[in-house]
Amino acid sequence: MSNILIVDDEESIRITLKEFLRDAGYEVDAAEDVELAMKMLAARDFDVVVSDIILPRITGLALLKSIKEASPQVEVILMTGEPTVETASEAVRAGAFDYLSKPVSKNRFLNAVANAVKLKALGDKARLLVKKNHRYQENLEQLVNKRTEELQESEERWHFALDGNRDGVWDWNVLSGEVFYSKRWKEMRGFSEDEISNHLDEWDKRIHPDDKATVYADLNRHFSHETPYYENEHRTQCKDGSYKWISSRGKVVSWTDDHKPQRMIGTHRDITKRKQAEMLASERRGILELISRGNASQTKIFERLIQIAENHCPKVRASILLLDGNTARSGAASSMPDDFNALVDGLQIGPAAGSCGTAMYRKARVVVAEVRTDPLWADFSHLGEEYGFRACWSEPIMGANGTVLGSFALYHEQAGYPGQAEIHLIESMAYLAGIIIERKQSEEQIRMLSQAIEQSPISVVITDTDLNIEYVNSSFEKVSGYRLEEVIGRNPRMLNVDKTRTPRCEAMWQTITGGKSWQGEFQTKKKNGEILWESVHIAPVLDVSGITAHYLTVLEDITLRKQQEQKLLQQAHFDALTHLPNRFLSLDRLSQLLKEAQRDKTLVAVLFLDLDNFKKVNDTLGHETGDKLLMEAALRLSQVARSGDTVGRLGGDEFIVLLGGLLNANDPRPVVNNILEQFRAPFIIADRELVLTTSIGVSIFPRDGGDISKLLRCADTAMYHAKNLGRNTVASFNDTMNHEVSRRLALEEQMYGALDRNEFSVSYQPMIEVSGGRVVGAEALLRWHNPALGHISPEEFIPIAEQTGLIVPIGQFVITTALGLCARMHPFHDSGCHMAVNLSPLQFRDPELVHFIQKVLQQSGVPAESLELEITEGVLMSGHAYVTDALAALSDMGVSLSMDDFGTGYSSLSYLRTYPFDVLKIDRSFISDITEDPADRALIDATIAMAHGLNLKVVAEGVETEEQLACLKKRGCDYAQGYFFAKPMPGDELFEWMLKRDEGL
Repeated sequence: MSNILIVDDEESIRITLKEFLRDAGYEVDAAEDVELAMKMLAARDFDVVVSDIILPRITGLALLKSIKEASPQVEVILMTGEPTVETASEAVRAGAFDYLSKPVSKNRFLNAVANAVKLKALGDKARLLVKKNHRYQENLEQLVNKRTEELQESEERWHFALDGNRDGVWDWNVLSGEVFYSKRWKEMRGFSEDEISNHLDEWDKRIHPDDKATVYADLNRHFSHETPYYENEHRTQCKDGSYKWISSRGKVVSWTDDHKPQRMIGTHRDITKRKQAEMLASERRGILELISRGNASQTKIFERLIQIAENHCPKVRASILLLDGNTARSGAASSMPDDFNALVDGLQIGPAAGSCGTAMYRKARVVVAEVRTDPLWADFSHLGEEYGFRACWSEPIMGANGTVLGSFALYHEQAGYPGQAEIHLIESMAYLAGIIIERKQSEEQIRMLSQAIEQSPISVVITDTDLNIEYVNSSFEKVSGYRLEEVIGRNPRMLNVDKTRTPRCEAMWQTITGGKSWQGEFQTKKKNGEILWESVHIAPVLDVSGITAHYLTVLEDITLRKQQEQKLLQQAHFDALTHLPNRFLSLDRLSQLLKEAQRDKTLVAVLFLDLDNFKKVNDTLGHETGDKLLMEAALRLSQVARSGDTVGRLGGDEFIVLLGGLLNANDPRPVVNNILEQFRAPFIIADRELVLTTSIGVSIFPRDGGDISKLLRCADTAMYHAKNLGRNTVASFNDTMNHEVSRRLALEEQMYGALDRNEFSVSYQPMIEVSGGRVVGAEALLRWHNPALGHISPEEFIPIAEQTGLIVPIGQFVITTALGLCARMHPFHDSGCHMAVNLSPLQFRDPELVHFIQKVLQQSGVPAESLELEITEGVLMSGHAYVTDALAALSDMGVSLSMDDFGTGYSSLSYLRTYPFDVLKIDRSFISDITEDPADRALIDATIAMAHGLNLKVVAEGVETEEQLACLKKRGCDYAQGYFFAKPMPGDELFEWMLKRDEGL
């Protein structure tokens, strides 16, 4: 029996792998760290070691080398959740037998272990021959690539799951039939994580038999490239046997060489509520049609109502009682036991006659959540126990004249109150039951029915077989503006906007004359000329001999819905502020332009525009002025664009102009020049002249890219290059910019995992008391050294960290490290150590920021007043409540707040007055010329005086000369930092530096 050793610091992974191996008949031991693993290897022979590649204090690669040195005959399998091709190749070169991705499937893991055991059994010489074999090396390279692709697929699956949000996610290996089902996918069906295997059958066997054909038809259409996505709505069976309606949407993301689907990713969304609402509406129309036809008995329609109610509410049984004087008679209750129906038949209604008897007595809905204890059921409480129900909700069935005709009730097997859906269902069923009860079998019944629906909000029209109007209800008169006497004998076509006999009208006429119902939407014209949209349902009304005697037309005013749909369509495709095409529509038009360009062999230009310094307008003049400025800018862009070009707003102050049908890459130049010229003229906003220029980036299809994403990225890069050139200019994308894009992508790629690889460090620049020269603390400064990219400037990597969201964990690292050093230094410094740490605006979006700082302060033992958080105006400009709340909480905690880079913004004074700042830091740009420029000295004087007036301490940044320090001392500046005192240094060096400086004072 083979011996296997598992090395992983995560207990759940160790337990899972041990279960896999023991089920397969292996002897298994596990170690949570390297020290224990090496002791176990020294004490006992193992055939195979399975190790995580990232372990505390050592990597799996280092462990691999140690194992190979100590026990060359042991085969090692490495696992990782953060794959790179370089790591995989290094693992193989170092002697790893195999390289697996997390989470690893049971079959793949056991196959790898079995192969390693087989190789171990060959003996040293045989293994050496195998590993020298060229084919084995080829297989290893293929295995590395395969494992890396699997890890990339895992990452794609994760991103898709994020996009799926609350939807269930599935990832299908079409060739093997293996499927990844997300936790939400399983929960949607009532299953726990381990109750469903990863196979297609788990999905297939739960599809409702009536829906399976359409599901696979839609799937095959996508597989044959007829549709860009697979989309289908079908029913799926849950764990409890019930069915849910699911909207499924997916896409094949990889194909085999012979163009067959290989891998497909998709989502499942629960649309049961929507489907139930649609079905209920459809079933209500069906009931109305049965009523209008007049050829179905009252009992038959009642049973249909019962069936509808029970289909829409699981675990309920429905009942209809008819009122005869003061006595209830059984109308329909096919799901209730016969002896129960016999008991309630003859029930006397009254103030405490159960749910139904009381509802008919009160003429109001009665909801009893627990029949065992409710006083209304005092005489009948035993029935619930005997017949298996706990709650009863009853709605009186009312006639058109307000009389009580009966009751409609739902008996639920569980105690509780009805939801909105159940209340709507009860009301609907009771309303329809009322219509049924009052219906008659003849022409008189139709007239009585028209009286019952007189107060209906829906217009009703009855015509003869020649479509001459015989009757309209009051809702028709209110909606159309025509009185009954004005329309009697006329054709309903008088209301149509289009009076011609269109093919649609002919089709409608053929349908209803064929004895079938017709439903659709029409635009109609009111008497006053106003146009409205109506949903129209026309059904033939049959006489007792089955011949059509009349037509019943039901019209519902859906104008508001149509307007809302149009508004939603407008909102979905056009920007609400500028009325230009939004990002969605602009990119759709770009897609069309690219297809036309490919067909016609022409060029397409993408112009990416950003308004220069627009943020300053918003911050100084307000968002209302900014919005007016954006509308004026959109108008100017629309005026200079050529006919057929697209001008769109991507968001904020970013616009896009799409130029198609170009023959030469220089063809966009006249349009670009016109745009720049238009923006040279000032904007007149609220009697103010505002000068606002624009920077333009240009990319050309197909020169700069063959798809939308690449063209947008290139145009965006060119636009930022234009801003760097001085703004108010244009730049076309070129290879140099491409290098800049590559540099950014490389930084993003290396930044992921850099924190775990200990590539980040913190340096510290001392802060000096100007008057006495005493060291009072330091500012923590983040540094990054990457083995591949070298030292990277914070000005380069911090914006990327903010945009990717990595600034939150990196910021936590800086705070934790800085406070750790502060705790070490406190005992050796008379007044303690004051530590300043910069906070990014993005860190304030973390709801755990305040709690995290409080926790780290407690863990480090550093007093809150020793921590100073430096904040720029960018944090405050958003005006978000969570920023204000966080600053207040930090101030209440005792943490000092410092406004950094003071003087470089536009609203600093108001912020100092509004927020609880303790320190003001003067930007280095004002210090550099303080000994030579009187204006800078005057600004420094004013700033210090204002800060002291607000009880704020002042810190001067960038002090580099003794003359600058003397000048600041003369003006009463409190603290200073800069190269004159010391450059930023590691924590240990700062410790020694501060001790030596204190000794020298």
